[in-house]
Amino acid sequence: MMNSSVLIIHHNGGGGVSQFISQWKNGHKDVTIYEAFVEHQTVTFRLEGSLDWHVPFSDLKRQITQLEIGHIHIHHLWQMELPLLSAVLKELQIPYTCWIHDFYALCPFAFFVNQKGTYCGRPKQERVCDACATHGARRVHMQQMLVSREPSIKKWRAIFEQLLKEADQVIAPSDTTKGIIHEYVPDLKIDVLPHPLSLSFKQNLLKKPQVPVRIALLGNLAYHKGDQEVRTLLNQTHRLQQPCEFYHYGALSRTLDKLSFPHFYKRGSYSSPEKLPRLLKEDHIDFVIIPSVCPETFSYTTHEAIAMGYPVLCFDLGAQAEVVKRLGAGWAVSINTPHSLFSKVTELVNDPWKVYRKREETLQSMMESLDRSD
Repeated sequence: MMNSSVLIIHHNGGGGVSQFISQWKNGHKDVTIYEAFVEHQTVTFRLEGSLDWHVPFSDLKRQITQLEIGHIHIHHLWQMELPLLSAVLKELQIPYTCWIHDFYALCPFAFFVNQKGTYCGRPKQERVCDACATHGARRVHMQQMLVSREPSIKKWRAIFEQLLKEADQVIAPSDTTKGIIHEYVPDLKIDVLPHPLSLSFKQNLLKKPQVPVRIALLGNLAYHKGDQEVRTLLNQTHRLQQPCEFYHYGALSRTLDKLSFPHFYKRGSYSSPEKLPRLLKEDHIDFVIIPSVCPETFSYTTHEAIAMGYPVLCFDLGAQAEVVKRLGAGWAVSINTPHSLFSKVTELVNDPWKVYRKREETLQSMMESLDRSD
């Protein structure tokens, strides 16, 4: 009988990874679950109800053996010594599953967002990626993880490709994610399994268009999540006195937190997705903007907004655009067109009936989706 103990390797960095792991753990109460992540150049192990303990990289094999792990779940390998982990997995022959939550296996920046904070467009030339990734602080990061004084994107992708190909299963949460990985590793077998949502859908009454139009910004707005684009949008709409208001739910980057506009309302973080519908209903939100400047692999916030019946405006990238276009639940604008976000917002807030009709379509799409799932 296979041991029921599972080791979950992750980055301990919150976000969608932590949300998914928490959901998985809640559904597997009968399993002994250990967690492992790297901090301060050692591997921290965690068992719920116990104090964390720290293990040097050299003792990784011994620790996994002592815990009698039956299966390993790899969610993220931030700061892990990759050659060592690869050797340990090969020697111990413990089955393992890899979940793809970002594009770290292809780019050490994880989101295809370069040092200038802009989306790189996913170049295929290794020399271009080397010029970006192997300089500055990221070079030190790659040296540590590859255990190599001369890191390269070729070495980086090769060892990740080996880890993925030797896994028992590789899981991506969207077709878009699978497609992007296949651009670089075309023969990798990937199963597409969308993440489950903890949010239960409740249909809000559809009210007539309102002025000013109320727009929600969801989630933690860091650099790759579009903080600069939001800053520009707030400046433009304020300067040109567009008939709209913005409501943010989540954590803000320092740049955005310092801003003060009369049409920008900071609602702060919300403790769980279940509380979000009430918050948006109380603020009479009309539609949602997901301003990420990188291709998301799933985008909980996009799915949650649509599940609540709110149309979403996003850039034509990743899983966020995939679900918006598949369901007809919003608008996807080109990230390569200057001011495309502002242009679409201006169009919508000056014709609130467009927003109303799209919200009507989104609600209908969600109701039909629920009927099919019953």
